[in-house]
Amino acid sequence: MGLNGKLTWQPWYSLMMPYVKSWQLFDCPDRTDTYQEAALAGGAAQVKKVGGTDPFDCWDDLNPTGVCIGYGYNDGWVTDGGYGLLQPQTTDPAGNTLRPGRSIAQIIAPATMVAFGDNDTKEDGSVGVDAALTWSEPGGATYLTSSSQLRHNGFENFVFADGHAKSIKMVVSNDPSWSGGNPLQVPANPADGTDWCFDPSPTSSFVADYGAFSSISSYPLSSDGENCYQAVQDVYAHSTVLP
Repeated sequence: MGLNGKLTWQPWYSLMMPYVKSWQLFDCPDRTDTYQEAALAGGAAQVKKVGGTDPFDCWDDLNPTGVCIGYGYNDGWVTDGGYGLLQPQTTDPAGNTLRPGRSIAQIIAPATMVAFGDNDTKEDGSVGVDAALTWSEPGGATYLTSSSQLRHNGFENFVFADGHAKSIKMVVSNDPSWSGGNPLQVPANPADGTDWCFDPSPTSSFVADYGAFSSISSYPLSSDGENCYQAVQDVYAHSTVLP
């Protein structure tokens, strides 16, 4: 799966490294989760459990810092469906999974669309509400269960598609109707939710078709075929904030 359409998987920060040229820019000073790269010497496997060599599932064969990446990209309010910087997940004739990107011309309002921001997820880095807390606790068996556990007192930093940055107050919420069951990370103000949408219009013609590649039950949505505005309303209607 390649974010740039290539058939080899590449995380977003790998694609940006030729321009950034510094791993430290991907590290948040307030995220201190670590892994031990040396444990891979001789082909040994990373141990993804509390006290293991890679408890937060942060290691990859690119990041040399030993510290988990502190930021993620906007692959949609709810991941995988094409609401954010990526178009919907597809499969080519050879069976390869592809996630092509969106051009700036496709983004309706770049000044009000999140591109990158703080998260507590594993190495591939997403700010999608259903993914931003994945493996946020050692071992991956548990997740943040309180808004008070978020970095920066919940005022997390985001860069928008037009290049400006601002902090958005985030909270942890729980959606008991979602079969995935993991806590979500959402903006405290529902009006900020559509900042995750390439097309935030209530009448947007773009709808995600999760049935095309997965199952709607894998996402915190009530039904397939929702546009991004409807997906935002859906999450807030069924979740409650965990203080």
